[in-house]
Amino acid sequence: MRRSDRRLSDTATLALLRQGAWGVLSLAGESAYGVPVHYVIDDDAGDAQWPDIFFHCAPEGKKLDRIEKNPSVSLCVVSKAEVLPEEFSTDYASAMVTGRAEIVRDARERLRILRLFGQHFTPNSLEEIDAYIAPRLDRACVVRIRPLEASGKARTGKNR
Repeated sequence: MRRSDRRLSDTATLALLRQGAWGVLSLAGESAYGVPVHYVIDDDAGDAQWPDIFFHCAPEGKKLDRIEKNPSVSLCVVSKAEVLPEEFSTDYASAMVTGRAEIVRDARERLRILRLFGQHFTPNSLEEIDAYIAPRLDRACVVRIRPLEASGKARTGKNR
């Protein structure tokens, strides 16, 4: 990172990832491919430093085709981007995660993760979340990203 004064600590990077709701997932293949995804972090999975990250998608498509061929992925999350025209600059905060993706095949694990999505994105009760998930569970694909490394960067008032 060229501007080390803008590097976020691991703790701040993880906090930024926890606050986020979506990021751009980049996948390897014969051509460049990046796609926005909603994600959740599971603090009960992964190593202590970088917990597992999950996204959900349709049970078929480009994402899954590419993951099957090459599980190396990158997730970019931007939590703040405020253009400062008078300074010809931007205040921002972002994080990059690289890791390996794997499709979650176990139905109980998929249900557990889909419940995490419901709890993260809605104020609904677990009963309401389960009622929503139940008829969709067999059509929902869940993918785990096992982070290998992560880094964060920010430009704020204190490091302008």
